[in-house]
Amino acid sequence: MERERHREEAAWITDLLQTQLPTRFPQIRALVWFNWRILEGDWRPWPIESSASSQAAFHDGIASRYYRAGGSFAMPPPLAKVPTP
Repeated sequence: MERERHREEAAWITDLLQTQLPTRFPQIRALVWFNWRILEGDWRPWPIESSASSQAAFHDGIASRYYRAGGSFAMPPPLAKVPTP
């Protein structure tokens, strides 16, 4: 049961970072991951470090150019003026 939950969690993280954000939601410009448990029928842990497979999925997902400098999620240089939308 626990192994299956970790497998599903890793698949969800992979789908979020490699498919959903880049292709279906490209206008999203920020992502906040909260390290908390939420109640969804039962308590579900959401920390990235909840399993090795979740950590690997997150690591592999954010390794994409989409999240690096020059990509959609790139951080501006320090003290840069951010244009008003």
